[in-house]
Amino acid sequence: MISYLKGTVVCRDTESVVVDVQGVGYGVFLTTQGLALSPPHAETERIFWIHTHTNQDQLKLFGFLSYQERVYFSLLLGLTSVGPKLALAVLSALNPKDIYNCAQSKDYTTLQSVPGIGRKKAERIVLELSTKIEKLPTLLAYSTPNSATLPLATNIISPDSQNIPSSEDHPQGKIIRDVRSALKNLSYSQSEIDQALHNSFKQDNHPEDINFDTLFKQCIDYLHQFSRLK
Repeated sequence: MISYLKGTVVCRDTESVVVDVQGVGYGVFLTTQGLALSPPHAETERIFWIHTHTNQDQLKLFGFLSYQERVYFSLLLGLTSVGPKLALAVLSALNPKDIYNCAQSKDYTTLQSVPGIGRKKAERIVLELSTKIEKLPTLLAYSTPNSATLPLATNIISPDSQNIPSSEDHPQGKIIRDVRSALKNLSYSQSEIDQALHNSFKQDNHPEDINFDTLFKQCIDYLHQFSRLK
């Protein structure tokens, strides 16, 4: 399964982009915001969190600029009569926090602003989604917090001091660099990223074969603990 793609956008149409990953081109469907923020021929590499959708003999990749968006896309696909096209339309109109709030407050009106969703379908989506959202772990319940207002821990050692691994010196340096890049893509500041990595590595329980998913989720979990204090 493809978890994410990191590469440059070489072309774009009204629904998708082609991402060049080390010489291989992947067609990826994006939300309207994702399309707007992914101009072709930009020198900067982009990270797209991927949901792979298979239907009979077709395989399509749907990409998102945040991990939370991918999670909510998968949640929406698990609802009655919601396919990838409608799920993508929902995430084009609403961000994960908006969707979460709709489910929690039984807000049908906001969902009806999405093309293709009427009153009855909005009611069914809210009903089904509210039960699924209750089971979400804390780190995925809301969209990425505004880094400018994210409270900082008072007991964290300064980022330029001990225990923060150097991506050049650590055996898993590439994974650390990729985690830094992914968190930066989610709009976290450098100091927040340093604090999250420090919190993960100060436990001294990381095996030499630490993988990207484990380290990334530990950092996200740490950062979202403080987002709840806002």
